[in-house]
Order: sequence, then structure tokens, then C-alpha cells
Amino acid sequence: AEGIFKCFFPSKPAGVTTTSPPEEDVDTSQKNLPLSKRKVPSHTIPVLDETEISELAKRFADAIPENELSVAALQGYLLKNKVYLRECVD
Repeated sequence: AEGIFKCFFPSKPAGVTTTSPPEEDVDTSQKNLPLSKRKVPSHTIPVLDETEISELAKRFADAIPENELSVAALQGYLLKNKVYLRECVD
């Protein structure tokens, strides 16, 4: 469960800050616009640092009952909650 969680949620190295959306998140028709005019999708996946992702992944795995959920069930749950990673752990 911990490994699956880490695969679903990207992380950035500790100490790195992200101020603009990654190019792949921006509509191709907006790539030539200044950053202030680009529309950022409201459903973007938060990118946390590696430490926080590891802590959340551990908490997530610890909360999963042994032999009660399939890998597909875990993946389905994470897909439904991909934008709300902290909340899905809680």
C-alpha cells in the first residue's frame, strides 16, 4: 500500500519550491501566454516534498487492514481522491 501511494502521488525533492505550473499541466493553446495569463487547472494534483509523501504513504499503509483490500481497490480509492491526498489518508 505504501508503494502504491508513492506511485500515485508525485513528490519533489526537499527544499524545492514550485511557483509556476509544470508545462504539461498548461493547455497547449496557452503555452505562449505569460505565466500570469495562463489558466491553471483547478484539479491539479498537489506536489509535496519527499518527506511528507513518505509520511503520508506510511500512514496510509498502516491504516489498510491486512488481506481485506485488493490492489485494484486501493488504486481505485487513490484515483478517486488523487487531488485530496492528505484527506484520503485521514
